[in-house]
Amino acid sequence: MRRNILKLLGACAVLAAVNAYAMPSYADVTVRASIQSPANSLLSNGFDWLLDEIEKETSSRVKFERYYSGTLAKPADQLRATSTGLAGIAMVVPSYVPAQLPLANVGSNPALWRDAWAGSTAYSSLYEERPEMRAELDREGVELIGAIATPTYYPMFRKGEVDDIGQLNGKRIMTSGQIAVMLASMGAQIVNIPTPEGYEALQRGTVDGAVYGLTSARTYGIEDVVESVWRLPLGGLPLLVVMNKEVWNSISPEDQSTIKQVSEGYAKAFHEIYQIGGDNESLRIFEEAGVKIIDPDAASLAKLRESAKTIWDQWAAEQDRAGKPGRAIMDTFVRLADEAAEQNPFLQD
Repeated sequence: MRRNILKLLGACAVLAAVNAYAMPSYADVTVRASIQSPANSLLSNGFDWLLDEIEKETSSRVKFERYYSGTLAKPADQLRATSTGLAGIAMVVPSYVPAQLPLANVGSNPALWRDAWAGSTAYSSLYEERPEMRAELDREGVELIGAIATPTYYPMFRKGEVDDIGQLNGKRIMTSGQIAVMLASMGAQIVNIPTPEGYEALQRGTVDGAVYGLTSARTYGIEDVVESVWRLPLGGLPLLVVMNKEVWNSISPEDQSTIKQVSEGYAKAFHEIYQIGGDNESLRIFEEAGVKIIDPDAASLAKLRESAKTIWDQWAAEQDRAGKPGRAIMDTFVRLADEAAEQNPFLQD
């Protein structure tokens, strides 16, 4: 009997050793986190919320070593830095890397959302519904952690008030990207001036107006050099938080699941930080500075959507010609953005 018990105990010990060898072992992970913006900016605050929550919910089994202001990688190099492992996690601006992430740039099209929650919710849902979106990231060797969006940008004018799309005809407007394409189709003369130089351009009359997000505009003191803001929702900036695949695979399945759960609250948190704490507060400062705030009427919004749809169709056709599902991606995103606008819990803001 004693011999049998010893044999059984020995067999159990061998089995335990085999199982221990077969099961992967996960150590605590410290991840280099990179972002282009300064540490005290709202964009970095939104990034830090996600990192802080991950550290808290994983009991610091996943920790972050943070690099701000592009000190680890330049703005246009954030994706490559994450792909190569220089950064473990980073905030990527898809419009900086259109060749690598063409489908991600669907969110760079104009007039798709008004506020951060709606844009973030639609953009994140797009990655859940369309496998082509995640496949694009897989090819770059990164894992999606969060997809968010800034609030919309508005046209701001040096002199007088604008409240009709027809009044844009002939006006010199500082802007870029797909918003520039759309405004040019409305008759505006597009002036390509770097964002930090907008204050001087408006002050000197080099341009009649400029397109800014309210938070960005306040950063540059634009409330001192414009007389009006027309809250025509021209479009916002999509953003991705991605993690290096090898780093992701070094994290235990339990902590991976925790990270995914944290990311589900990202749209709400980012809205509270950037939309409420940033744009809504900036709007108050513009009003206190005596800037006239003009809300668009239904006719202007309808004309905006009609003009934007032409740009959406052009983007979709271009992607289709390149062998990518541009039409399907655009249609899905427009539907998701419309649904998010209707479901927005922050509408009272």
